[in-house]
Amino acid sequence: MKTFICLLRGINVSGKNKIKMAELRTKLSDVGLVDVSTYIQSGNILFKSAKDDVEQLATEIKGMLMTEYGYEVPVLVRSSAYWNQVAEDHPFQETGEEPLNQLYVTFLKEKPSDELLDSIKDFTYKEDVFLVNVEAEHPMIYVYCPGGYGTTKLNNNFFERKLKVQATTRNWKSVQKIKELISNG
Repeated sequence: MKTFICLLRGINVSGKNKIKMAELRTKLSDVGLVDVSTYIQSGNILFKSAKDDVEQLATEIKGMLMTEYGYEVPVLVRSSAYWNQVAEDHPFQETGEEPLNQLYVTFLKEKPSDELLDSIKDFTYKEDVFLVNVEAEHPMIYVYCPGGYGTTKLNNNFFERKLKVQATTRNWKSVQKIKELISNG
């Protein structure tokens, strides 16, 4: 069995799309996922499965969520090997000057078109910067927001709107904690 990370977007935010993690773990176990665990309330799920197709797993989880909760939740599933690589490669952590609470990763469901990628390559907002990585197994965007994520224009909605792909963002602390949970699991 392989370990996977599932990222749900837009649950338990501002009282919308409420899902209790204990209940979710049970429902995911009921559909055949093994050793299901969650990290915080924002839709970070670790599990094991004999299946290795992340798109198939995401579709099955998304279907269960629609059936059980009655609303559509964007779902991304990534392998533990991919996650470990992401957690090692944040280009803005290398100087050691950036506080970890200013680093983020936006995970993209699919690779955007080259035209759309070109349309944002020179976008800046104050001192906030980003780097798109489409060479990895799954595309992602590393973001550095010295002014804080709550005030940046380089947020999840910006990238979804400009790149026309589903995305979900996690702070660097969560990325590192999930990596730790993978290692301990």
